[in-house]
Amino acid sequence: MRLWPFRKQVSAKSRSVALPPLAEAAPADMSRLLRIESDETKALDAARSRLRVMGLSLAVGFALLGARAIDIAVFGPADAAPSQRQTQQATVRGDLFDRTGQVLATTLETHSLYADPSLVWDARETAEALAGVLPDIDVDALTEDLGGRGRFVWVRRNLTPRQRQAVFSLGLPGLGFRMEPRRVYPRGRLASHIVGYTDRDLNGLAGAERAFDGSLLAGDGRPVALSIDMTVQFHVAEVLAASMVEFEANAATGIVMDVHTGEIVSMVSLPDFDPNRPSDATPAGRLNRAAQSVYEMGSTFKAFTVAMALETGTATLESGYDATGPLQIGGYEINDYHAENRRLSLTEVFTHSSNIGSSLIALDVGA
Repeated sequence: MRLWPFRKQVSAKSRSVALPPLAEAAPADMSRLLRIESDETKALDAARSRLRVMGLSLAVGFALLGARAIDIAVFGPADAAPSQRQTQQATVRGDLFDRTGQVLATTLETHSLYADPSLVWDARETAEALAGVLPDIDVDALTEDLGGRGRFVWVRRNLTPRQRQAVFSLGLPGLGFRMEPRRVYPRGRLASHIVGYTDRDLNGLAGAERAFDGSLLAGDGRPVALSIDMTVQFHVAEVLAASMVEFEANAATGIVMDVHTGEIVSMVSLPDFDPNRPSDATPAGRLNRAAQSVYEMGSTFKAFTVAMALETGTATLESGYDATGPLQIGGYEINDYHAENRRLSLTEVFTHSSNIGSSLIALDVGA
């Protein structure tokens, strides 16, 4: 055999030796490393999932807190002082109407202002700021209340929408609003004695509000209709007010009744009051003279005397009665205030309101 230079001769034995398999050449712990790498990947994926869930939960929580903060800032906390909780009426108080369907009394939801003294930064400054938008507030008294150790103080109940907005715009800490029902009387002074009024807790205190308190609080909100007619009521009040001015009277009263049914169509007593602000009413204005005062019928009774004589046939319109001088009866002397000093017919007795003639008519009937 010829040998070539620079080339190592390979024997047949060495050619027959095969190379080891590739698998045998890999590290023995490769499969274990792959398993570890797979477990780490799964753990990282699980951690990322937990972080996503936690982040989403935090986002939802902060969103709820933000919504609640806005709700408290706008409407105030639902209950700042449970120990001072004011229980509202569990039932709806019914409305009052006149016979034509006009609303005389109804209930509206209003905002009431309260304070938590523990959250008020400066009692004096807060009281003075509130007095700027609610002028009738007693600054000294409110400062004392806001400086106390309690957790709940009423500042003003039943605010108007404009008053609530003015207080809200101040941005004072420690103040809040609570919704409360308020009894409202759209007709104001008109028929105030008939309608009456309630206290802050909607309990009837006077008039129809008190007389029908049970029916108005029946729980179904059913209204109660009165027999009065507000159109008639207005005209009677107008006439009486003009008469008071004309005759410089201190008071006046008038009643209109349906003679067929006995229903009171109008009842006016002057002076009167505004049932929306009953605390401002004077004793004279609160008195219902048509129902609470006692009067002698006086000359108004002459109508019954004349009617009695005509109905029994004791007299006619042309019957005459001697009114030339006083009449002595039972030791009393009866005179005429505007004496005619002459003989009067029955018609003239009634027209001139003669006390002497009316007494003679009653004597003839046998009263």
